[in-house]
Order: sequence, then structure tokens, then C-alpha cells
Amino acid sequence: MAIMAMTCIASNAQTLPEAVTTLSQLNIVGTKTVEVSQYVRSSYQADNVTIDATDLPTLLGVDESVIATNIGNMVYGKYMDPTDEILTDYTTATYTATPHPGFWYNTTVDEESGEENTELIPGSIGAYSKFYVAGIGYDTDTHSLKMSVGQYPDRMSDGERKEAIFYIVCGDKAYAYTVALTTNAVPISDFSDMTQVGDTTVQYTAAPNTDYSYGTIELDITAIAGLLGCSEADVMLKAMSDATTLSTHSTANNGGYWLTKEDGYICSWGAGAGFFIEPANSSTITTLHCGQYPNAYSQADTEPFNYCLYYTYADKYYKLVIEFKVYKINDDIIETGDEDKVSEEYFEVQLNPGNSEGTKEYKWASGVSSWGFASTQLGLDHIKQLLGTDTPTFYARSKTMEEDGGSKIELTSMYSLTYTNTYYNKTYYGFWTDASGSYAVSQKQTDSAYGVRWDPETGAVSWHQVSGQRNAGDFFNGIFYLMNDETGKYIEYHFEIEFQNEFPAAPTVVGEEDIYVIADFDYSHNDADATPNDLDLTNALEAFGTDADTFAELAVFAAGRTSNSFTTSNYDEMMGYAFSGNGQCINQLSDEVEFYISYEPIDQQLCAFAIDAIPDGTTYSLRLAFDYDSKRYIYNVTLCNSHDYEALTSGIKPNIGTQEGERSIFDLSGRKLDVQPQRGLYIMGGKKIIVK
Repeated sequence: MAIMAMTCIASNAQTLPEAVTTLSQLNIVGTKTVEVSQYVRSSYQADNVTIDATDLPTLLGVDESVIATNIGNMVYGKYMDPTDEILTDYTTATYTATPHPGFWYNTTVDEESGEENTELIPGSIGAYSKFYVAGIGYDTDTHSLKMSVGQYPDRMSDGERKEAIFYIVCGDKAYAYTVALTTNAVPISDFSDMTQVGDTTVQYTAAPNTDYSYGTIELDITAIAGLLGCSEADVMLKAMSDATTLSTHSTANNGGYWLTKEDGYICSWGAGAGFFIEPANSSTITTLHCGQYPNAYSQADTEPFNYCLYYTYADKYYKLVIEFKVYKINDDIIETGDEDKVSEEYFEVQLNPGNSEGTKEYKWASGVSSWGFASTQLGLDHIKQLLGTDTPTFYARSKTMEEDGGSKIELTSMYSLTYTNTYYNKTYYGFWTDASGSYAVSQKQTDSAYGVRWDPETGAVSWHQVSGQRNAGDFFNGIFYLMNDETGKYIEYHFEIEFQNEFPAAPTVVGEEDIYVIADFDYSHNDADATPNDLDLTNALEAFGTDADTFAELAVFAAGRTSNSFTTSNYDEMMGYAFSGNGQCINQLSDEVEFYISYEPIDQQLCAFAIDAIPDGTTYSLRLAFDYDSKRYIYNVTLCNSHDYEALTSGIKPNIGTQEGERSIFDLSGRKLDVQPQRGLYIMGGKKIIVK
């Protein structure tokens, strides 16, 4: 049997001698045993264990920084020949537990007595595994070894004690560490001996899952500990093992629990499991994750399920009830240019991919420069006006279907982003989205790009990063829908999402002004200049505190996308900004474009062009702005034809409802004809016509 020796190279260029891999030839320079006590577990949950290792560097004859750098190659265990099942005189650095370095430790039997030996031997995870030691590392700040210790589910018993040995090897020197794990039966409590001090009910709704994606629940552990009369550290998280008994028999991650589907009793992971509730990490019971065993639930589950956890101390408990409802999935098919689309609206979104240390974790804060999400108000009144309801269904794009040249789009309302915050008694639903803007099953997918969620109570939509995956400079185009399921009418929302490390502060609004602007031409069919709209800058210049020349040189012309956002993107030097009929600035190539507006700084004029002539009595609202020196001046624009412009600006009410504008005839200079046109080229209904 040959074991390859290793050479370790330290960060300070010190070369470690080759490790001796024959156990009998090693000089054991020190030994230490650490006692670990755990309850019998039905999960792989691990505890963090620390061993004082102050004397390790001296005894091995190397600096502690060398150990910290190279320990991933310095951990060895005893080697058992897997074929003959005989313990050898060799050691092994083939790690079987993660994170490396670490081992699963398996039981062996005494040949004479037939009883299990106290000492376990490193091996692969399997039928004889008892527990594992993993993630062994050296901490130079505390001069200690740190590792995690966990059990094979339901393998150890009450009062059992097993030992596992590993070696830190440097050349022919080795320090032997023994981890002695003792397991005890899980304590149980009878409800009849306990007093309830409070309760919280949280509603959690999710579609039937085929994976382990989860929702998040936040609880106020400080308040709960106060009711229990203890410190936060003393609060224990328990679940029901039967109808009358509380238990800490953890079967899920971080001290959490798998629960049976119907009764909500503690069970092991597997086909009999329905729901899981577990702390987000091993150091907190404030943030909980909850989810489903894959395919345990279906659309046939019409009644809600109640699952309970209990925060306990001594003879008191605080009850958390999670009312789980299976979300009824709505699917729909729409087509490009669908007549049921009542509006197409646009947003620009900016997110920061992580904090300055680069951990890229969630930082829940509001605002476009937030670490975690940005939020925009869509407006429930606006939605109701367009859709006839202020409680539409939130849809994501599932895929574009291949038939009909890919014009059919499949939507889904199967949420993959859920978050419950009990502080505010709110649950948010939304979608994790891939880079193409289509539905992603969960944020755990490697191609998940961002999340988008909708709050039906306030009309706000929020965009979220995928923790740890985004970098500054990432850019995506996305889309989602709000639909009135009864009528089929829907709003299509487009957005551009940009990830950057820093974002400039939004300009301070220093003034607003209402103006009227004429837009009479079909510019795409007309070579003539537009009728200019003089723009009086007096109020804007006063608000900015500057003169006309400086303003003309430094001001930035912006267009409104929503009621509270402006853009400087997609500006064409000749056409200006493109607008939809709903007054949103949109992409120049969109089939929703109805108007163009540009600005001529030298002549201080707005030039507006309409794809089709605006009928008499019809007006459109949109917003323009100038940004100057971190300030913004806004123009609330009423767009109309020249006939109504005269009436509106003179105080004479236009004749709303007439369609004269559709049949009016103009010459190529934009002048409306009051007499029958003679032979020549004219414009009528937004198109060129020839009179012969």
C-alpha cells in the first residue's frame, strides 16, 4: 500500500518537510481530547467546536501562519483497507466530509467480543457512519482549531459515546486530536406542564414545489424573549413530536424540523415529510426559512395547513402558527401586439451588487442606491383606470412559444420569490428571473439574475438582487405583467436593471410648470420641420440660479418614464425622446411609440411630432425636465393639436369629442387648410396624400 507524501508551501516561502504517512514512524508531539455533547439528531446539523491549539505551532516547529495557510493539506486520519477491512499502519488525507479537510467516521467491531469499538475510523459516508468532523481550520487570532461536528441522521443512540482521532502532520511530527461525541435523548415537554405567553399567526402561500425553494419569515425574538422572561440566548425552538409533546429532536438544518404534511409532527426527511421550518443559519432563530418536500403538495390541496413552532423557556412557550395555503397557479397565453394590452410602461432600475467588502449579501433598505432592493410605486388608481381593477394578478414571462414565429408568450403566476415579515404582518410575492427576463424556479439557480415582487396592498413593485451572483456592470432587460383575469386586459411593464457600486443622488426638484405643446405631424412621412413650440425658460433659470448661456451649455434634457422617474437614455439627436400614448418615455423602436419630442437649446424650442394626427378634443399628458447642477425643473406637458392649442391657451374650452383632426388637411409646412386643396402633396390623417 503506497500513500503519496505531500509538500506544503507556506505563504512566507517556508517549505514544510514531506509528511510521513506511516503511523508508526510519526513522532506524536502532543495529544488532546475535546468532549462534545449533542442530542440524538435526525439531520446532518452540525455544531461549531473550538479546540485550544496554542501549543501546536511550537510542538510542530512552524509558525502559526504557516499552519493556517497549509492546514488543508496537513490533516490526516487512520487508514483502513476498504477491500480487506483491515486497519493499516498508514494514514490518509483523502477527505470524505465537507467542507474539507474532514472525515466521516465509521464504526468497527471487536473481533473477539463482537461489540462496537469506542474509536471510529475514517471512511466514506454510508451504513456504518456515526458522525463527521469537517472544515478543520486554524485561527491565528484565537490560536485555536475550529471545526464542525455533526451526526449521521438517527444513527447514534441515547448515552452513546464514540471517539474520532485526526492528526495535524508536519514532516515526521504529528499532534493527535480526539473528538469524543456523547449523545443523549432529546428532552420532551408535555403541554399540560407549560404556560402559553403569546402567539403569532403568519400566512404563507406558495405554489406546489418540485424543489426545496423556500420563503422567509422574520420574528421579533427580543419581544418573544421578554414574554418568556429570559435572554434571547436562552430561548429554545421546539416542535410537536405528537399531539401533546414538544421536542427539540431536530430533523432539518440549523436546528429546524421536517414536519408531516397532515399533522405537522416532527419527522425525518424523506417521502413521509411535507413541510420544513428551519432557522436561516445556526446562530439565529429570528429568521426562518419554510418550504416543501418536493411534490408533496398539489393543486388538489384546497384547504390550508397549519404548522407550528414553539419558542420555549422553562415551563413557558410562545406559539408560531404558519398557515400554509397552496397557491392556485394561473397560466395564460398572450401574443405580441395583443389587443388586450392596454398599456406598455417603462422603468430604469439601479441596484448595488454587494457591500464594500464584496460579500454581496442582502441589505434591506429602500431607495435606488440600496444594497438589497429598489422600489417604485405603480399607482393603484392608475392600474384600476387601465384594467378596471386594483387587484390584478401578477405574472412573469414563462417562455416564448415557438409556433407562429415565437409571437405567443406563455405567462405564469407561480411565485418563486416569497418573503414574510411579521413585524409588519405582510407577505410579498414575486418571481426570480433569469437573464432573459423569464421565470426562474428559485434564486439558487446559477442563471438567476434578479428578483421582482409586487405588493398588491400599496401598488409598489420592488427589484431584488440574487445574493452573491451579481457584479458591477451587469445589465439586464426585464418584463412583467399585471392582468385583470376576468377581462384579459393587461399592462406590460418593461424595465432595464443595472448593477453598479455607486449611484449619483437623484436631482433635487426645484420647481414645476404646466405647459401646452403642439404635435401635429407624422414625422416619419414628412420632410418638413415641425411647428416649433417656444419654451419660456424664465422660471427654470430663476429656480436654477443661472443664466441662459450657461444653462444651454450644461443643462441635461430628460423625459418622464413614470410619475416619479426620469430618463436620459434612448435620446435620438433628430427625433428626440419617444413616448407612448400613456405618456411614458419608451424605446425608440417600440411599436407603442405615438409621439417624439426633442429640444433645440439654441432657439429654446420644443419640437413635437405625432405618428398620427391628434384628433380635436384629444390631449395627452407627459413629463419633461431639465437637470442642472444636481437640480431638476419639471414641465407637466399637455400635448394637443394646433387647433386645440389655440383654444387651451386662450381660455376657450375645446370641443371635446369631435374627430375633425383625423380628416384635417395640412400643407407640408404644417399649416391647416381651410379651403379645398389644389393639385399637390399634402398631409391628412398623419399620412401624405397626393391631390391630382
